[in-house]
Amino acid sequence: RVAFIGAAYAEYTVTNASLCFKVPDGSAPEEVTALRVSGLTALVALERTAKIMAGDTMLVTAACGATGSFAVQLGKLAGATVIGTVGSEEKRKVAEDLGCDRVVNYKQEDLSAVLQHEFPKGLD
Repeated sequence: RVAFIGAAYAEYTVTNASLCFKVPDGSAPEEVTALRVSGLTALVALERTAKIMAGDTMLVTAACGATGSFAVQLGKLAGATVIGTVGSEEKRKVAEDLGCDRVVNYKQEDLSAVLQHEFPKGLD
């Protein structure tokens, strides 16, 4: 089994072998898809677009979503302070376990007020 990014939603396609990678035996297709799509989306956004660095403060909305969960972990690996937003107390625990330094449940707290009060220097 192999996987690659491209030809989304196609049942069959032709591509260059150098763009493919072997899917490890026992891997669930949804995990491979999440890693390739959501993981790469978070990686490109943080490394190439935002150029996140150690000491930066970043906000991840939907911190427990597919791309958000990768962004939280990648931000922490880069040495950033990570603020994550969630919509429930159950997700608060997940976001904390992912590595968020501060979790804001936007149904219980005003995100703008939290940012102004706790992070007066703003976000990077």
